[in-house]
Amino acid sequence: MKPPPPLSQQETIELLLERSGRPGHFPIRNSFLEIRRGKERRPGPFAALIARRDERALQLFLLVHAVTSSDKQSGAFDVTEWATTWARTLGLFAEASGATAVSRVWKRLAADVLITRRRGSLRRTNITVLSEDGSGDPYTAPSGAKSDPYFKVPFAYWTDEKAWYRTLSLPARAVLLIALSREPRFYLPHNQAATWYGVSEDTIRQGLHELQDHKLLSADEVLYIPSLTSPTGWTPRTFYRLQGAFEKATRGPDELSAEPPATEASA
Repeated sequence: MKPPPPLSQQETIELLLERSGRPGHFPIRNSFLEIRRGKERRPGPFAALIARRDERALQLFLLVHAVTSSDKQSGAFDVTEWATTWARTLGLFAEASGATAVSRVWKRLAADVLITRRRGSLRRTNITVLSEDGSGDPYTAPSGAKSDPYFKVPFAYWTDEKAWYRTLSLPARAVLLIALSREPRFYLPHNQAATWYGVSEDTIRQGLHELQDHKLLSADEVLYIPSLTSPTGWTPRTFYRLQGAFEKATRGPDELSAEPPATEASA
């Protein structure tokens, strides 16, 4: 009797997520997107992945965080798996070329100081996640304190019938992660957000529009603020909310994003 064909991309991802034992979501520190030190704000490692359009690295970075657990003996957050398993999560099924492609992705993520890798048992690869800020510090579970904020990525990113990890363009996936890190009702000025997160204004604009087209994001309200940059003296400011599988808990109607006002920005 011939063995069945390899598991599909979707089947492989869902088995990995099921094995993780997580409650349908996993945490990522805000410092992956943006690093804050007092009044200083600068892009996190996320910016480099988006700049080089490294969709495979973003996929494996998110997946390895979704399925990694703490080693009871060493305390390290790691996972040991076949290269071919990771290759299938990228939609690669040729054994040799898939394993090579995965090795290259791990090499790039290691250069970004987001993981370390070593040879594991049975010719598998052991991946240890590091702090999301690219500092090289050991990973610890985020506390959620004011000095250690994080956001939750729902498994629906992979398991929803729309398979958002494949359906959304890279700009839309980038803005989705940014939106998940913000308040449930948030304002995202294109020019300032590009500076905060190290992506282009076109990426912010395209991502916002695409998420709205897929009904994953809604324009919650448009407010007009006084501004001398407009011939009328008024500039629109659009506030957004995530929808569908990514909808966040509702807060008070007057609770806005804590970002400073940006009278010259468009959104």
